[in-house]
Amino acid sequence: GLSPVTDTEYNPLAFGDEIKQRIDAFDAMIREVDRIESSIPAHRKDAFFQLVRYPVMGAALKSHNILLAQKARLFAQHNLPVANEYAHASAAAWNTIQSLTKHYNSGLMNGKWKGMMDFQPRKLPVFDRAPLPATVTQKKSTVSFWPENATKPQDEGDIVAPAFVKEAPRTFFVSLFSGTGDVLSPKVEGLPGWIKMETIDMGVDGETRLVFSADFDKLAGSLPASAQAVIKAGGNKTIRFEAVSFGQKAAAYEVNGIVALNAADYSSAKGTTVVEGLGHSGKAVNLLPATKGYNAKAPVLTYDVMTTSVGEAEVRVYVLPVRPMNGSDVRVAVSIDNGTPQELSFKTVGRSKQWMSDVLRNQAIVTLKHTFKTAGRHTITLYTPDKDIVVDQLAVDFQLERSSYLVPVQRALATQAIEATYDLVHVEAPFPMQPIRVYRFPAVDFNITAYGAQTGTEHINTSAIAQAIKACHEAGGGRVVVPAGEWWTGPIHFRSGVNLHLEEGAVLRFVDDPAAYLPAVMTSWEGMECFNYSPLVYAYECENIAITGKGTLQPRMNLWKTWFPRPAPHMEALKQLYTLASTNVPVNQRQMAVGANNLRPHLIHFNRCKNVLLDGFRIRESPFWTIHLYLCDGGVARNLNVRAHGHNNDGIDLEMTRHFLVEDCVFDQGDDAVVIKAGRNQDAWRLNTPCENIVVRNCTILKGHTLLGIGSEMSGGVRNVYMHDCAAPNNVLRFFFLKTNHRRGGFIENIYMENVQSGSTQRLLEIDTDVLYQWRDLVPTYETRITRIENIVLRNATCDSTDAVYELKGDARLPIRRVEISGINVGKVKEFVKSVKNATDVIENDLELTILPDTPTTGR
Repeated sequence: GLSPVTDTEYNPLAFGDEIKQRIDAFDAMIREVDRIESSIPAHRKDAFFQLVRYPVMGAALKSHNILLAQKARLFAQHNLPVANEYAHASAAAWNTIQSLTKHYNSGLMNGKWKGMMDFQPRKLPVFDRAPLPATVTQKKSTVSFWPENATKPQDEGDIVAPAFVKEAPRTFFVSLFSGTGDVLSPKVEGLPGWIKMETIDMGVDGETRLVFSADFDKLAGSLPASAQAVIKAGGNKTIRFEAVSFGQKAAAYEVNGIVALNAADYSSAKGTTVVEGLGHSGKAVNLLPATKGYNAKAPVLTYDVMTTSVGEAEVRVYVLPVRPMNGSDVRVAVSIDNGTPQELSFKTVGRSKQWMSDVLRNQAIVTLKHTFKTAGRHTITLYTPDKDIVVDQLAVDFQLERSSYLVPVQRALATQAIEATYDLVHVEAPFPMQPIRVYRFPAVDFNITAYGAQTGTEHINTSAIAQAIKACHEAGGGRVVVPAGEWWTGPIHFRSGVNLHLEEGAVLRFVDDPAAYLPAVMTSWEGMECFNYSPLVYAYECENIAITGKGTLQPRMNLWKTWFPRPAPHMEALKQLYTLASTNVPVNQRQMAVGANNLRPHLIHFNRCKNVLLDGFRIRESPFWTIHLYLCDGGVARNLNVRAHGHNNDGIDLEMTRHFLVEDCVFDQGDDAVVIKAGRNQDAWRLNTPCENIVVRNCTILKGHTLLGIGSEMSGGVRNVYMHDCAAPNNVLRFFFLKTNHRRGGFIENIYMENVQSGSTQRLLEIDTDVLYQWRDLVPTYETRITRIENIVLRNATCDSTDAVYELKGDARLPIRRVEISGINVGKVKEFVKSVKNATDVIENDLELTILPDTPTTGR
């Protein structure tokens, strides 16, 4: 602890990502602590925290802090924006440690252990916060390709993958880094059939990994084989592959100049013990006991290896660093092809640089130069002249001037990348969909009663809740707990790291006094940005926020209901806002919370937030749109029960939001159930942010105009939306409604709905390019832009009856392109089967329809 902390020798881009493997191991420890704690009775929780959770999480999160900072510094050296993501995760780990320490000192047993714990004892450098690089602000349009084992991105030339060896299956990866920090969706063209590829999102924006392996079943009789393909991801990079077979069984094989293996991969052994879970390999080998000389009784490890190179090589033995027993040496002896064993010592003296390096890596490396005169099979034998020698890995390297970082092959590449404080939700979709990060909030609670909150209509708890949120945020995050009871409040404003947790029986009642929702905040109204009354629950530029629990959000609606009608002053306010937005007046000059404008606030409005979780709670009524995720990046809404029957009461609106999952929710709405939006006209063109990568699954719609609506505010573009396995047991007006007009521009593409059912409906699918509602005559057209619509798919839909199966009303200036309707089962079709105007490439398959007498096939 006396020495300043330097970079570990773990490498994120060599043989399976050593840093990630280390982090994954600590994450597994934390999950095990969570599992055990779930069975601990309440009166033992403090003791468990003191004896188990705090020390385990302290060690784990400190490792997260150091290792993620190391990643951040490495990537920052190459101006890769992903460095910012890793720096943030490193800082979050540090903040969580401080929060846990604060809880230890003030929260345990009502403060009994106040001042007991110090996470920086004696100010030792090892406990310092890991240094972070400066934020990477320089962005570039190109993508960086970083092959496994390389020390830096490969900007020039082709990538040459190490040869795949039939007798020793392995993988090879190439990490792709976005120059802007955006999500990548790489494609590989020309990939031969014998190369398998897996795309792994690394859990941070801007980094994607392509993992390649060989399918030797498809190469029978065709070895050696070679091929090449082109990786396309904002730039092209050729990658070359080779597959070979040695035709003989061995412990390891030379690949691109190196033989690399784990100690437990021996050909034969005697007097040894494999220790599961130990070492980098996870299966280190202990040689016990030591015997003098190298006779038949000595413990021994033997490795048969196959080489193709000849000449001088470096033989490396990786052992676990141990102290000498009784003043003896610590040595391993190496014999090559039954030659005289040569003793190699890894004893260190004091706090030498070598000792520090060995401790940081948890490996000592001893080397031996040897000249291999022939290619083919060779035998490497390890003995131990001293006690308690633990061998971890072994390598023979013919490239003595190797420029890339190399260590022996370790365990198979993990298929998930879990950052320091996140769980990943994997989502299947008919388009590339990165795992969604769900933040793990620190296990620290801030009960609103501790900040003065009281039940009863005479107590308005806005200030108490705000104080609890502030304390939670400043402590590094946790849960702001609302216990059972009815709690009246004004607007709730989030801060980063806060989970508003509604315990079962808790009801947050929101007052309906407009003055309580002032001063105005930056929000939006039907796709136009403005300053308006604060939403009842509001977050702006927050990260890692949540509303969870089995409680209820319930506004008082007496006043808001009087705002449902749209009298002349309200319509004039809409005209004013439309004009301000259409002429690009700065948003801070669009002050709408004045006079009789009556622009109702959203119930929940998260604006420009990241990593959002909405889980388990109920909503009963809303002044306007119920849940509005605006310009948000990443989140999950699940297990919600939403009922709001007022004017414009959509269930959930995702606007210019990306990477979001809605699942297992119940919607009972006065308007649409799930709506995807992307801003209105000039405002959206200015923001230039499509709504994309949205999945909605396993939801029930008890009442609503549509199961899934797209638009009509969609000028920023909507792409990659997938709703499946949802049901409306009663009736809905439409399953699937895409709406736009000639003022919107933008695009709607790659929208999928499948496995849905309902009682009755007017249309299963409707696309209308002339939806203007009250705006048609209220305001002028400032600019005409036609929406591009293509690749719309409805599959496996069932309903008892419908007026029409589908109706497509395109714009002749840019017709709808490629619509698929397949697997449709309708009990009764009452008006017409279909109507198609200005649409091309419309595909029908497997329509099972009962058409009533005199019902035409083609409608108006």
